[in-house]
Amino acid sequence: MDYGSATVEITGTRGVATLRLMVPCTFRLMEWGLQGHVWLGPRDGMMFMSRAWPREESIPMWMAKVPFELAMIWVGANGLVRDVELAAPGDPKTYDHRGVYVIEANAALAPEIGILPGDAVARLSWHAPCLSKEKRMGLKK
Repeated sequence: MDYGSATVEITGTRGVATLRLMVPCTFRLMEWGLQGHVWLGPRDGMMFMSRAWPREESIPMWMAKVPFELAMIWVGANGLVRDVELAAPGDPKTYDHRGVYVIEANAALAPEIGILPGDAVARLSWHAPCLSKEKRMGLKK
C-alpha cells in the first residue's frame, strides 16, 4: 500500500471544511508529495507526518514541481493550526514551520474558511497501516 488516508475537519474564522487526505507511507513518497498531480479537488489534499511523530518538529515543505496553488497548514500536537502558507505553482521557496503534521490543500480553502493560526483541526478518521511500519523504521528510504 503506497498511501493511507485521513479525514480532518478544520474550523476557520469563516466556516468549517472536511478534507479527504492522502497519507504517504514512505519517506520517498513524502518527498515526492503532490508532484505529478495535475489537479486537486476543493476538499482534497495530502498529510505529511513529522519524523518525530507524535512530537512537534520543524517540517520543511517545498512546491517547486507542483503545478497548482497550495495552502500548507502546519498543525501542532495540541490539534491547533500553528502556521499557514500559500504557495504559487512551481514556487521554489522552502517553507519551514514546526508541527506534528502538515496538510497540503487547495489554496482557495484557506481564505474561503479563514484558516489562521490557533484554529482547530480535528482528525475524524485515520487509516494508514502502512505508515506504522515506516514510522517504526524512522521513515528510512
